[in-house]
Amino acid sequence: MGQKERPAGIPANLVVAVGVVAFVVAVAAGRGGQIAAMAAALAVVLVCTGWLARDGWLRRRRTREGAGQ
Repeated sequence: MGQKERPAGIPANLVVAVGVVAFVVAVAAGRGGQIAAMAAALAVVLVCTGWLARDGWLRRRRTREGAGQ
């Protein structure tokens, strides 16, 4: 029996890239005094962080289930 393939979905690298770009936009917007744009960009950063945390938790859970723990 081989390892289970990870289901197709959003690649983690893409989420990291979007989060980094959103953080840069938030910093630039903050320096420019654009509070709404900064808040929106920070919301994207938070969503990306949450997605990555959930993805990591699910991966760990699948790994443990596969190992029979």
